[in-house]
Amino acid sequence: FTLRRMELELDESEQKHRALSEATMEAVFISDKGVCIEANQASSDMFGYSPGELIGKFGTDVIAPESKRLVKRKMLSGAEEPYEAVAMRKDGTTFPAQIHGKMFLYKGHPARATAVRDVSATKLAEAALSESEQRYRTIFDNIMDGYYRADMTGKVVMTNPSGAKMLGFD
Repeated sequence: FTLRRMELELDESEQKHRALSEATMEAVFISDKGVCIEANQASSDMFGYSPGELIGKFGTDVIAPESKRLVKRKMLSGAEEPYEAVAMRKDGTTFPAQIHGKMFLYKGHPARATAVRDVSATKLAEAALSESEQRYRTIFDNIMDGYYRADMTGKVVMTNPSGAKMLGFD
């Protein structure tokens, strides 16, 4: 009775952990000395490899050449803060990625869990915002009408060149 109950609890625990792993949109790898020993389904989806193909790959095998040195340095140092690098899919296409690794004990041995997030959409939004800001700034700086903004005390905190001239500034 207890052995059967323990087997059921173990099976339930494994199912819960598998569900959590597969529900994430981030690629999650577990590596031993830089070599992948576990990967979730999102890893396969993100990088274009079958789950079995990822096992045995070195961590920098899915990193674009221009970022390999950075990623290797982060892995070897055991860095745990998130950073950005360029990742590479099986077909050779690349994408901007946020990488976050953490050392932990896995089956009684030191291992590294690494989460990789594709930040392509964020980078596109940042570029669009920057372009919009640049267009706004060009228009703002070149309109003939004077414009200025003051804070609650009346102190001028922003003005365009025409506004500065109207206020008596160079």
